[in-house]
Amino acid sequence: MKWNVILFALLLANAAVAQEQIADARTTLQKWVETRQMASKLRADWAADKELLLESIKMFEREAKNLDELIAKVDTGNGQVGKERAEQEKLEAQYKETLEKVKALILNLEKKTLTLSKTFPPPLAEKLDTFIKRIPEDAAATKLTAGQRLQPLVAILSEADKFNGGIAIASELRKDEAGNTVQVSTMYLGLSQAYFTDKEGKFAGAGTPGADGWKWTNDASLAPAITKAIAVYKKELSAAFVSLPAKIQ
Repeated sequence: MKWNVILFALLLANAAVAQEQIADARTTLQKWVETRQMASKLRADWAADKELLLESIKMFEREAKNLDELIAKVDTGNGQVGKERAEQEKLEAQYKETLEKVKALILNLEKKTLTLSKTFPPPLAEKLDTFIKRIPEDAAATKLTAGQRLQPLVAILSEADKFNGGIAIASELRKDEAGNTVQVSTMYLGLSQAYFTDKEGKFAGAGTPGADGWKWTNDASLAPAITKAIAVYKKELSAAFVSLPAKIQ
């Protein structure tokens, strides 16, 4: 009986130990399963993340390549822009240099034109008065462009050249020796010589340009020849040779 009790006690003890070992094994197995599941999930997540990362890397590589190409183009563009800017600056410098030369020429031409305008016959001076007044008195202070300054000069010189190449008849008023105002017909031979006479042929004379305007000399003896020359010019008489004194300057 005693041995039976001892054997039963040993069996109970072994059963308890076995039960504890089974419990430990079950816990360990459960943790192992959980670990395996976690590892599997991590692998699945990594696989998904890996694809995303790879696509992101490819995208970044493409962007980097595009950026490099853009930078290269910008560098090339900057070089081209710099070249064009240098050319532009060179052209601007040449333009300014040429403009200064043109302004100097215009200034010189303005001075000569103003001097010449003082010798213009009255009919021509009256006709060009508006253009003459457009010539700036102070070239340094004027705001007119070179083109604007050239316009009146071209008009003046063009008309002066035209006048100088022909004969012009003008009706004018001139004072005789007694100081009386007499209406006369004046025949201008270009810019250098003129002759005048009244209708009666009693008052006549000749004129030449001077630095301060035209100088007139009365000479009644010239009246017949002047009257005839004017009539021939107006085609009131047939062409004929007319002798008149001329002053060479």
